[in-house]
Parts: sequence; structure tokens; C-alpha cells
Amino acid sequence: VARMVCGACGRDGPVAARCEACGARGAAYYCAHCRLFDDSLRPTFHCPYCDVCRRGHGLGVDFHHCMRCNMCVDISQLDAHSCDGAGGIFASGY
Repeated sequence: VARMVCGACGRDGPVAARCEACGARGAAYYCAHCRLFDDSLRPTFHCPYCDVCRRGHGLGVDFHHCMRCNMCVDISQLDAHSCDGAGGIFASGY
């Protein structure tokens, strides 16, 4: 997707956090890498290691990225996390 239509003014423009013509925000959260627009009240962050956007406050806040299995793990579940390093095959104990 390279272009979008602004919901505020109806003008066509490049995909961006704000409308090129009127400056209106496309959504409360915008990820330029994923081109994700999100207006939910839930916090969202982009994990550069997983290369996707996730629900949460971010790495080091409520998530940890396990480099061994290449997955984000909720910090509250980190002590129970175990992996075999197979890129996503894991057992977290719950």
C-alpha cells in the first residue's frame, strides 16, 4: 500500500501518520514500518527483532525479546519461559 485517502478531508496522499494535505492524524498509533494504523485504547509497539507490531508498552517495559527462540515474551511470564532455540518453538509453562 503506497497511498491512502484521508478520513478528514478526503484527499489522496502517501501513507503516513498525518495527512499531507490537512495534517489530520490517521490514527492514535501509526507504525511506518508495518504501515499499521490503530485507534484502540490498548498500547501498541513495534518489535524490531520480530519485525511486527504487538499489543503492549514495549521491550523492557512489559515484553522481553528472547534472542534464542526469536519471540517476544511477556515479562510477567519470563521466569516460566523456556525455549529450544528453534525460532518460535517454545514451552512457557502455562
